[in-house]
Amino acid sequence: MGATDNIQTEPAETPARLPVRRLFTALRVAFQVILVVIIYAEVNYLSFDRHEQWDLTQNRKFTLSDTSKNFLNNQQGDVKIIMAFLRSSDLFSDVKALLSEYKRHSNGRVSLEILDLSRDRDRLLDLSNQHGLVFNRNSIVLLTPNRTKVLAAEDLITRSNDKNQRVVEFRGEEVITASLLQVTEKQQKKIYLLVGSRSADELLQIGKQLSAIATTQNARIESLNLSTVNAIPQDADAVFIAGATVDLEPRHIDMLENYWNEQHGGLLIFLNPTVKTPNLNAFIRAYGVAPQDDRVLSVASIPGMALKKTFNVPAAFIPGSPITRNLAGINLQLKGQSQSLKIFTDNELMEAKKIRPLPLMVAGSRFWGETDYQEEVAAFNSKQDNPPPVYTAASIEKGAADDPDMEISSSRMVIVSNPDLIDPAGNTSKTNADFTMASLNWMIDRSELIGISPRKLTTYTLDIEPGDLSLLQTLAIFILPGMALIFAGAIRMLRRH
Repeated sequence: MGATDNIQTEPAETPARLPVRRLFTALRVAFQVILVVIIYAEVNYLSFDRHEQWDLTQNRKFTLSDTSKNFLNNQQGDVKIIMAFLRSSDLFSDVKALLSEYKRHSNGRVSLEILDLSRDRDRLLDLSNQHGLVFNRNSIVLLTPNRTKVLAAEDLITRSNDKNQRVVEFRGEEVITASLLQVTEKQQKKIYLLVGSRSADELLQIGKQLSAIATTQNARIESLNLSTVNAIPQDADAVFIAGATVDLEPRHIDMLENYWNEQHGGLLIFLNPTVKTPNLNAFIRAYGVAPQDDRVLSVASIPGMALKKTFNVPAAFIPGSPITRNLAGINLQLKGQSQSLKIFTDNELMEAKKIRPLPLMVAGSRFWGETDYQEEVAAFNSKQDNPPPVYTAASIEKGAADDPDMEISSSRMVIVSNPDLIDPAGNTSKTNADFTMASLNWMIDRSELIGISPRKLTTYTLDIEPGDLSLLQTLAIFILPGMALIFAGAIRMLRRH
């Protein structure tokens, strides 16, 4: 019997079954088409009604900071932003995307109109006639019923000094948020920096850095010498004592007392533990925070060497305060010498006076308050030293209402047990600056601006020596492709065998 004898063929499909089969096929195709249309419509509906945006850029350049978002969420007045740019501008896309984020987070308080300087001339002429504006360059205009602010495109960036004029820093968010504050707030806040209690050179650097931070939030830094006045000015929203190197006189303490208690002022005090300041310490202690006569330190063990004291303190922010709500979980470094703070959080006398002290910052768990800090060798002594947790910053509020919905003016103070949180050498970290500005904003009752400040997006240039550049080119052009070719050839040979 041949091999073909075992082959069984299927019976041919009868002509009567063909229309039924085609009908089922058509129905399946129609169902698939309808399903695709439904899915497509649903996806579009959801994307329109419940859409979400993601910033996938490497440095998240189009994501607004907490400070800007908090301000927009609490903004009172309406602002119209007009972006008048040439579409060929190298800044057009970045500025448009950033301004769109302001509009998106403003709960309808910010409107945005984008105009082309070369195409929308009729509209630009109308705006010029209405508001007396001149559109002769790339610019951003912020309009409110009472104020107008014009920003040039170049105000948002810093360019290199070479002939290429490259953009090395984009400060768009910082400048725009500051401008929004200027056109919406009734008046600029004023912070006085106390002079005469620290060297002029150090105060100059501290004031310069603080001014740069405060300007972004519509505040101004001015100097104040208590020896030349009889009272702290009435327009002072806050007073900053930046690590006094001499103690304040009793007359100066009386002025601070009157300002804090009667004017409901704000005080930011950086203590200097290397200087004896009994008058200033007694003033702070009366309100529930006692500076201790110690140094916050730890010992480092290096193989082959004796234990070495370290005074640079890693500290963490403590949640529970409006100042630290956006900084919790972030660490910072306190350089130089710090002293510990004893905080009377559960004190009946403080509670009776409606005084509420709170810790804001705690040192690392390996650090303690060493009372015998002048000795070469340090070791924790439970009988005389101050054990962990060691607090290095605290806030004090007096007169706050028990009901958070009631708006009652209160006196506010922040104490830091280190004099150089704002580095007099000019190298203040962003975290230190954010905490300082958060403290000031809390004291001047601008809680909506407490947060992480805008980032400055900077372009970094990596300088490479000619010899190193030649090596990199050789690696990229010859060696790495050659290694890949050899590896591929080896894999091919293995597969053939």
